Amino acid sequence: MLGEYGRAVAAVEMAFEHLHAIDLSGLDNDGLTSAVMSAIQLQRRADAFSAMMQQRAKGVAVLLNGKRCSVTDVAAERSGMNPRASAQATRLAAWMQGFPAIDAAFRQGKISQQHAAVIRQADNEQIRHALFADQSTLVAEAQRRNWKSFTRYVNYFVHRHDPDGERASRVRSERCLSFTEHADGTISGRFRLDPISGQTVRNALEYEQQRLLKRDEGDGEHESSQDPGGDNRGNDGHRGRQSTTAENRPEGNMESGAVGIRADAGRERSRGQRLADALVGLLRTGHQHQTANPQPLVHIVLSQNVAEATIRRLSDANSPAPILDSDDVDGRCELQDGTAIHPTAAIAELAVATLQRVVFSTSGVVLELGRKTRSFPRELAQAIRTQHRAQCAHPNCDSPVAWLESDHVAAWANGGTTGVANGQPLCGAHNRAKADAA
Repeated sequence: MLGEYGRAVAAVEMAFEHLHAIDLSGLDNDGLTSAVMSAIQLQRRADAFSAMMQQRAKGVAVLLNGKRCSVTDVAAERSGMNPRASAQATRLAAWMQGFPAIDAAFRQGKISQQHAAVIRQADNEQIRHALFADQSTLVAEAQRRNWKSFTRYVNYFVHRHDPDGERASRVRSERCLSFTEHADGTISGRFRLDPISGQTVRNALEYEQQRLLKRDEGDGEHESSQDPGGDNRGNDGHRGRQSTTAENRPEGNMESGAVGIRADAGRERSRGQRLADALVGLLRTGHQHQTANPQPLVHIVLSQNVAEATIRRLSDANSPAPILDSDDVDGRCELQDGTAIHPTAAIAELAVATLQRVVFSTSGVVLELGRKTRSFPRELAQAIRTQHRAQCAHPNCDSPVAWLESDHVAAWANGGTTGVANGQPLCGAHNRAKADAA
């Protein structure tokens, strides 16, 4: 019935059976890695083919249990596939028809469906021309970078082609929080926050969780006297080589609410927006008064060049837009973990931020403390976090920033110095594991 198509499918199925039967036990690590990468590429090509077929079948109606349904609905019903995932794949395939380089890379297994979806999410009328012109570059970056680095690159791409921050303002205006009370009295909720407010919430909860964990482990009596910003749990602000990190702290009687409220406090806010602002404000205020030495919840790494260009553009719309580049410290505008934010959002925080400027030389000499001290002071600990984009140095560890500790790459006891060049962030678990293995 399917003719050539059916024979091709049968050949692919036979090839998979053959692959399953191959004994891979004799492969070394490099060979096994290559085999896994080949399997991932096959999966990507299968995803691309499935999306293409579903897109082709869109709008074709058939009967299912006496009702007219689309072919994709029937396929989802019979295969057990999530109908929403099927619809998303169909829309993605239709969108890629307008971007031939992305479509070709997807079909060839060079990029995954997730890569294509991230690029599609960045698309809008304002940057579509740039997106079309640079689609080959985006494909190349998807192949070259790991996942987190690629999403950061795409976000920088969006901000670079939106110099006045229209998209960032729209994201900010979409913030909301809602609750649902269930029949048994339990309450569930959903919220959506911009990156700065979102990191405020996450870090406040993570710091509190760490505080409670230490108390549960019998360590709580020391938590207010220790400096969590130094060798253990540092969280101060930084500006890198010609860059600055702004710490966002509650100041005086500033309106309780999400980070960035100053920009729109006088505007009409929806109930959902007010609830979202209240949640962030309560968390910030509670975090401030919880300990004697509270840590800032948000760190914004903003290069001096980007800051100056943004301020000039806010004063004069004809001024050149800042040059954003995730790979150049002079073009950075992001949260400490590398999440890209728009420069206008960063500038809005300066009114209530504590600023600290740290100049990084290429060799790290400026921050080098030599052998005089073993502990990492707060400023140095945060410089290390900023340099590593607040990522645990252990491969594939995605621990949040609140879990990070400062570690000597070469042990201090073995002559290692206390400085940026010999420092790395490790989460508590991997830091202890390293110490136990020594």
